[in-house]
Amino acid sequence: MYVEWRRLKSAGLRRLQDSYAALYEQTETFRFYTSDVIPGVLQTSAYVRAIMSRSASASRSAEDMEQAIAVKVERSNVIHRGNHRFLFLLEESVLRYRLGEAEAMAGQLGHLLAMISLPRVSLGVIPFSASRALWPVESFRIYDESRVQVELVTAAVNVTTRVRSTST
Repeated sequence: MYVEWRRLKSAGLRRLQDSYAALYEQTETFRFYTSDVIPGVLQTSAYVRAIMSRSASASRSAEDMEQAIAVKVERSNVIHRGNHRFLFLLEESVLRYRLGEAEAMAGQLGHLLAMISLPRVSLGVIPFSASRALWPVESFRIYDESRVQVELVTAAVNVTTRVRSTST
């Protein structure tokens, strides 16, 4: 399914963030690759605010943005609950991009260090020196074995599969 970001955001940022709640609770194994920002489940509120402020439009209220930030940060607490497992692969540049003020970025990197010390969290970093045939562009997330979401500049692409029962 291909859905443009402007359509996804048309009901408000908070509603967009709320739409992921059930998926996050139901997923056992999360796999994230990102070439642009720290994955959402690892973001601090100051980092989220810096990102959302950069893409804010006149159609969004400050109240909606603050509510969306609160919902997103609350949703990220899934990393501390249940038996979820998180596997992250980041480009080195993600750790170096300065998206917010120095204090926000230092807090984000400190938070990242705390999160990767959790027993069900693994982090890999692809260094600048890695040889590659193509440059990194789109980020993606894999939820268990049933859903992949690719984030394009203009849209989100969701690919799903049904897990078939082997019983007869």
